[in-house]
Amino acid sequence: MTQVLTFTPNPCIDKIVSVPVLIADKKLYCSVLMRQPGGGGINVARVIRRLGASVKALFPSGGSTGGLLEDLLREEDIQSGVVKVVHSTRENIMLTETTTNRQFRLGMPGEALSDEEWRQCIRMIRDEADCRYIVISGSLPDQAPSDLMLQIAAIAREKRARLIVDSSGETLKAAVKEGAFLLKPNLSELASLAGKQELNESQAVEEAKKLVDNKCCEIVVVSMDARGALMVTGQECYHAIPPVVKPKSSVGAGDSMVGGMVYSLLQGNSLPDVFRMGVACGTAAIMNPGTTLCEIEDVTAIFDQVRILPIQ
Repeated sequence: MTQVLTFTPNPCIDKIVSVPVLIADKKLYCSVLMRQPGGGGINVARVIRRLGASVKALFPSGGSTGGLLEDLLREEDIQSGVVKVVHSTRENIMLTETTTNRQFRLGMPGEALSDEEWRQCIRMIRDEADCRYIVISGSLPDQAPSDLMLQIAAIAREKRARLIVDSSGETLKAAVKEGAFLLKPNLSELASLAGKQELNESQAVEEAKKLVDNKCCEIVVVSMDARGALMVTGQECYHAIPPVVKPKSSVGAGDSMVGGMVYSLLQGNSLPDVFRMGVACGTAAIMNPGTTLCEIEDVTAIFDQVRILPIQ
């Protein structure tokens, strides 16, 4: 039985290069191009598998780039569930200016899926054998069904699986409306959900408590970059403070965090330790370039350095 399903509606190939200095109107000589699998749910699956648990990544795939994505996931020993689609899987570009360590991310829009392709995606999720967790993560391609979250939430309830959502905008709003086990917005996404320009930490705790009290979810985890993260449940509230590390890339830190938490939940750990593992994985991810994500050695070294402080 597959314990975890991840669904990535808008997967990609991340093309990663660097230049010493980014100068307009001048030919620049780049580093050797790296290609890595990308998209929220796919990255979550990569982390869970790297940590040693079984997982299946579900996603639409099209063209030669889709074929490359499938090959890259096979190389990482990740089981895939693929809906073949007409349009090619998108490619993103991540450019690092090495003298300043500034990063420039060029995210391409995903091609719209047809109604039948969306139906196949939903059918693929429904037809999977019973699982414990369904993770929806990442952006949506253009013209996604307005009831996508409604359908996925209904499937999760049918399977008695815990639904975890890491997304933004209308997808996050729909998840709040339909209900989930765990929501993982960042601070700005939570502010937008609350209809505010920004939130400080105490305000973020209050908004997260509202979501839990209103039965929108059981757990809210709010990522706050270098300031750590907040976890709010019906009974507990914590602030996780990570150790200071030298960042190389923030890409995939949130996905690593979700992957670490799901892995720890599978092990039956306490919520503080689930939270600590998530923050350790997210912190470890920023120590690596591109979408390399977290390495187990880094996670192990960081885990005990993450401070978990109760919030009264």
